[in-house]
Amino acid sequence: MNKLTLKHKVDIAFAALLTIFISLVYFTYNRAQSVRHNREMVMQTSNINGVLEKVLSSTIDIETGTRGYTITGDENYLQVYNEGQRDLQIWLDSLNSMSQNSEVMTISLDTLHRLIQSKQKNSAKTISLRREEGMESAAENVKSGRGKEIMDSIRNSIQEYQ
Repeated sequence: MNKLTLKHKVDIAFAALLTIFISLVYFTYNRAQSVRHNREMVMQTSNINGVLEKVLSSTIDIETGTRGYTITGDENYLQVYNEGQRDLQIWLDSLNSMSQNSEVMTISLDTLHRLIQSKQKNSAKTISLRREEGMESAAENVKSGRGKEIMDSIRNSIQEYQ
């Protein structure tokens, strides 16, 4: 049997240490990439949740302006309604752009869009009834509970989306 010389033993030890070092570098790099990806996902989720809260807030502004106008007939309440409409569109556009890469998120967003459109139509109808037929007619529309039902569905949809 051939005896290993000291040089061969040092070469084998060096090769083993080099292999261990390369393995550690590889696994550390992969772990760092995983942590970076997870951090990006958390930030994206946080951003989406923030925008969803803004969507809900704008929808509540629409509801508040509608009810204020229905009760008082004061056109100043429609300023809150109009600002809510404007802000809502901005936040929905942001949400659309943030959700483009996920089919599941897009499907959930489509549901939310339909609910919001229903809320907008119901609010516009209430305002129109108040203007054209008076408070009694508008109040009957509010009493039907359809607006509350839609708003509850919007809240649930946002909660599920989050």
